[in-house]
Amino acid sequence: MRRLSLLIALLAIPHVHSQSPLKKQALMSTFVGTGELGYSGDGGPALKAKLHDPFHCEVDHRGNLYFCDALNHAVRKVDLTTGVVTAVAGNGKKGHTGDGGKATDATMNEPYAVVVDKDDHLYIADRLNAAIRKVDGKTGVITTIVGKVGAKGPSADNLTATEATLVEPNDVCFDGKGGLLIADVGDWKVRRLDLKTGKLGTFAGIGKAKGKANRNDGGKATEAVIVGARAVCVDGLGNTYICEREGSSIRKVDKDGIIRTIGGTGARGYAGDDDNAKRAVFDAPKGIRCDHLGHIYVVDCENHAIRRIDARSNIVRTIAGGQKGKGGDGMPAPFAGMDRPHGCCIDKEGNLYIADTNNHRIRLAKVRIPDDYRHGPDSVKQDGVPEGKIEKFTHTSKIFDKTTREWAIYVPAQYDPKEPACLMVFQDGSSYMNPKGAYRVPIVFDNLIHKKLMPVTIAVFVDPGVVKEAKPEIKNRSFEYDTLSDQYVTFLEKEILPQVTKLYAIKKDAASRAIAGASSGGICAFTAAWQRPDLFGKVLSHIGSFANIRNGDVYPGLIRKTPKKDIRVFLQDGENDLDNDHGNWWLGNLQMDKSLAYMGYDYKFVAGDGPHSGKHGGAILPESLQWLWRTSDAVAPMPVPKKPKK
Repeated sequence: MRRLSLLIALLAIPHVHSQSPLKKQALMSTFVGTGELGYSGDGGPALKAKLHDPFHCEVDHRGNLYFCDALNHAVRKVDLTTGVVTAVAGNGKKGHTGDGGKATDATMNEPYAVVVDKDDHLYIADRLNAAIRKVDGKTGVITTIVGKVGAKGPSADNLTATEATLVEPNDVCFDGKGGLLIADVGDWKVRRLDLKTGKLGTFAGIGKAKGKANRNDGGKATEAVIVGARAVCVDGLGNTYICEREGSSIRKVDKDGIIRTIGGTGARGYAGDDDNAKRAVFDAPKGIRCDHLGHIYVVDCENHAIRRIDARSNIVRTIAGGQKGKGGDGMPAPFAGMDRPHGCCIDKEGNLYIADTNNHRIRLAKVRIPDDYRHGPDSVKQDGVPEGKIEKFTHTSKIFDKTTREWAIYVPAQYDPKEPACLMVFQDGSSYMNPKGAYRVPIVFDNLIHKKLMPVTIAVFVDPGVVKEAKPEIKNRSFEYDTLSDQYVTFLEKEILPQVTKLYAIKKDAASRAIAGASSGGICAFTAAWQRPDLFGKVLSHIGSFANIRNGDVYPGLIRKTPKKDIRVFLQDGENDLDNDHGNWWLGNLQMDKSLAYMGYDYKFVAGDGPHSGKHGGAILPESLQWLWRTSDAVAPMPVPKKPKK
């Protein structure tokens, strides 16, 4: 069923004005290895190297990819700039020798995982030696820092690590607090090495359970049973994730040490994509890593898949593989074959490296990290670009009785009193005006006007009113923004804009005037133009609240039954937007999208995967403004959707 749904999704491409994540599927490729079992290729191109069961991979801060070539008993490195592969630890023979000498002369016994610190030291889970080995980043000398040669088994806490023993360490990761976490799958524990004191303790787990396991969800991680601690990672936000091999589950330990199950029912199988990960079924997952935004990547080994759990929604989805095989290079990653992958890692650019173990390769899929929206150069101050000036005011309203508000005017450096400027009004003005916030409007205006990518435009930033006399203070935002009437646009026309036009020359035609806002400010902007298309001819709505806060959900139907108005509309929203008793923001914006298309409006809807925030809208603000202000002499217009034939 998953394959069929993916095929249907790929075929059902949305209309031109929607930007769906389905349009940009990650393509699979081979990054290291010929696919032939063996050991060769050091000093040459990574694609010509032979591997034998790679089990884990890791990208360091210098742009190198490390991987454990497990059954070659070696750790190897690929320079991501040159593509050359070299050996960094292990001579290819099985054993536990070489401590105090060069790492490339040492023997290991199925190294399973490797991590690299900021000083280029390597920490290796030497699985069948029940040891953690360290390679000095400067000297290349290898030592055993956890475990004793020839000994294995459970050991007490607070022992010097070289006197302690492990059972079967399968994974390592830094905890960001001066410790190295060790997933000891054979001991059903996650151990912690204090890198300063050299003492070994326990981070999670009480060891193998006798009888029914007490998972202790909602309790302390140190009192819970971890059913096969196969892998471990941290998200940089204080959370640690543990992959249970025998438990086929994903556990989360928060910053307070409380453990909960976030993925898996405990059964083995393959189910639950596009649903809450708690209801999903995994099959003996072998690896886990987080990206820089905290999303969790699970190596679902026996399902031959990489599955991602969204950190915000906890929705799980297969992003690579899902069927056993060797093929799929050049195809969307969810259609590619893999054979029992055991590890993965992902960098900030969305390069997902996968240790495709039984195919003896490292695979690469370029994926889009959810909600990874970043400001471009037009949202950053640039040398040589003149800056506009900002004037701030306080206003007491008569239309919204007893309310006061802060507001401001931005005037671009290119403004000429002899040439009336265009106008753009922003609701929640302080947020849009903030030079370090999501939108950074003055900076964006400076850059775009300087490059003549939008007309000379004066911006007006208006905050919602408050009744300061009331105890407690009354915030009037929802009443002003969510009400479907002409009261707010009349307030702008009668009280705010006259103050602007006393100071500056403003064009009077609606096509030269735009209005913008986010959330309730977004529906407010649309309402203003809807009520007075003679006053505002352009609308920019970010994560607009087209929901039943104050009957805003009627707009999609109203648009279809009302003669088309002369307004241009830009909408942005994310599929992880709010879903509450007022409605579903994402569905509300999709309905707006379809209704505007049906009526043939000049509009654009940019869909993403973000939550209710300004991150996506702020990242695309320069492009949004160029589209909104386009003319025949500037940005090429988007095709206008045609009304479907009946």
